[in-house]
Amino acid sequence: MKTKADTVVRFSGRARLEHACVMALFIVLALTGFPQKFFPAPWSRSFVGLLGGIDRMRWLHRAAGTMFSVLFAVHVAGAVWPALRRKAALSLVPEARDFRDAADMLRYQLGAAAQPPAFDRFDYRQKFEYWGLLLGGAAMVATGLLLLYPLLATIVLGGQFVPAARAGAGAGGAPRPVPALARVRDGGPSPGGPGRGGPPPAPLPAGPAARRGRCR
Repeated sequence: MKTKADTVVRFSGRARLEHACVMALFIVLALTGFPQKFFPAPWSRSFVGLLGGIDRMRWLHRAAGTMFSVLFAVHVAGAVWPALRRKAALSLVPEARDFRDAADMLRYQLGAAAQPPAFDRFDYRQKFEYWGLLLGGAAMVATGLLLLYPLLATIVLGGQFVPAARAGAGAGGAPRPVPALARVRDGGPSPGGPGRGGPPPAPLPAGPAARRGRCR
């Protein structure tokens, strides 16, 4: 859609709003996530105090993560549904032409070609950045859901996916109930065991059910 002879609007108002929301939510997730990852650091503790404590920071992080997940789902649905109805093309899906354009651009930068290649609406660099953000967003949503619902994750998928999600999400230093929960489900010492005012932990089964993280 042209507005002037030398101006072309590439993104709709909805697309620009999605860009702004992604940037804002990513900043909030970073500001509330890194202090939890590096919780023992002095700067992290100071920043957590400025936000009102670790509980408030976790609430902000989860709220931003929930909004990011909803935005991710809306974006994917908004891109796939029109394509399924054949009302829009998936213009950001890589094609064979993108590899030729990358080779032609390399030839141009090396001086072996007189002109750079003519790109479509989105060139290969923009597609690479888009799919990096899309797949990275999918990983953030998946690991966030696993950490938000660790009990359900261990029942459905197995106990090994929770620590894997913690490693993938980078959620490290701040103390959380998930590691203690994982130790209990894996047959380790109970937080209410000897020395903590509670009875000795009951022995857990050591069969296949325990290895799957589904012992009762």
